[in-house]
Amino acid sequence: MTDRPTERAVSAALCLLALVAFGSPAVISAAERYEGIAYLRGTDRIAYRETHFVFERDATHQRLVLYRCANGTPFGRKWVREAPSAVAPDFDYEDARDGYREGVRTEQGARRVFVRENAHAALETRPLPASADGVLDAGFDAFVRGHGQDLAAGRAPRLDLIYDRAVRIQVAAGLE
Repeated sequence: MTDRPTERAVSAALCLLALVAFGSPAVISAAERYEGIAYLRGTDRIAYRETHFVFERDATHQRLVLYRCANGTPFGRKWVREAPSAVAPDFDYEDARDGYREGVRTEQGARRVFVRENAHAALETRPLPASADGVLDAGFDAFVRGHGQDLAAGRAPRLDLIYDRAVRIQVAAGLE
């Protein structure tokens, strides 16, 4: 049986730890929280855990994602702001292990991609290539939800661009 007050206290402590460790413009109150666990392929060994805190701020759906090693040590955080859309959100990911950082932000109506290879490197930015079918980072979840019937029927909807660390954001934006 789960002790809900203890679980809430641990969630609040993790959120506070991430806010202190990675900085935050404002403290949030999560309307929803869920956990994800990634396992090493073909094993039952945990690779990492992620905790999602979902909330509304400035009339926009947002989330804070905290990443923890298998032993519980936090190593990264990501802010996702579903603007200008859920499929192409602004986001900011930072890995505290080496200072790697990547994301997309909207500034004065223009989209910009940014990347920093490590804590000692400069933050590089470039205009985000325009794409009517572009999918950014956590926007892949919204893309799949929005095209679930097509995918289940074996129809492949157009998917132009995916930006996240696995694909190397700087390759897509010409930051090599």
